[in-house]
Amino acid sequence: MAMARYQLNIYVLTAVAVILGLVIPLPVIALSGINPIESYGAAFRILARDPLTVFDTLVYATPLMLIGAGLFIAFKANYWNMGAEGQMWIGALIATVIALNLEAPGYIIIPLLMVVSFLGGVGWAIVPALLKVKYNVNEVLTTLLLNPVAVLIVDALLCGPLKDPKFLFNQTKLIPRSAWLPTIIPGTRVSAGLIIAIAGVLIAYVIMDKTILGYRIYCVGSSPQASRYAGIDISKVTLLAAIISGGLSGLSGMTLLCGVHFRLLRGFSPGGLMMGFWGYGFLGIAVALLAGYRVLATAGTSLIFGFLTYLSYLLEISSGISRHFMMVIEGITLLLVISLIRLVGEKV
Repeated sequence: MAMARYQLNIYVLTAVAVILGLVIPLPVIALSGINPIESYGAAFRILARDPLTVFDTLVYATPLMLIGAGLFIAFKANYWNMGAEGQMWIGALIATVIALNLEAPGYIIIPLLMVVSFLGGVGWAIVPALLKVKYNVNEVLTTLLLNPVAVLIVDALLCGPLKDPKFLFNQTKLIPRSAWLPTIIPGTRVSAGLIIAIAGVLIAYVIMDKTILGYRIYCVGSSPQASRYAGIDISKVTLLAAIISGGLSGLSGMTLLCGVHFRLLRGFSPGGLMMGFWGYGFLGIAVALLAGYRVLATAGTSLIFGFLTYLSYLLEISSGISRHFMMVIEGITLLLVISLIRLVGEKV
């Protein structure tokens, strides 16, 4: 009962925080010379004219589900992986290289791209994890600083060997049609990447709630000293949590590549414009934190931030408000959720 009450409080407070997060920035919008009420009204009128566009919420939520589920596992092991953005970029990069250089039917290339993108994320996540378990180097610092490294590596390749010579933009050629994920909702952009994301969340649930590894992850995160006394190999559990987290982040890059953009480009994730210090990887942190104690809740919290991302594009189209202003709204929303939870006496 206590756990159910906790989750109910999380959902109610999150809804309140989202509403307040949309209201509080209104004076800032007004100071910029734009009527905020008219802006929101224009955005929702666009939605009313074409209700199918609301499914774009699922498009933006898809990578967040995978990243959020992976970060949930890492955080519960007391491993604070701040590098999901970089892991996503590297997973997408490796998948792009394979897709552009290997001709194969879809039933071969798509599973292969899923595997290599997962491994790419693992490869980018393993070094900070090893530094953590071997030398107790703070993983927040190492994983965070690897984000711009990943983005800059990709950007350098997009300016040179991977650049499509037909365009001035920094982007690759389109990947072969056989590597495209099929659309699962006609008339929308929702691809089979959503199925992959839901499967990722379900696998994370099985790991955390139905396996010995999940029990050990909870133990290590709750009390490392008691876990060590009980004979749990903390280093091994931490490494496994980091591997799963990095792998799911890398896999999210594949869903974006094969289900949304169909090429690697500078605007692949919003974090590319911020040298890796924003984007789906950082929104995934909020998704994981707001999930509370249930990994399945990451599916719901990802929809919240997927909708906010979708709304940012509507506001930009309807009123000229930069979609990057949504970072302010998302940041306020997250701070409000944490603050409200504290005020009612709950713990994140």
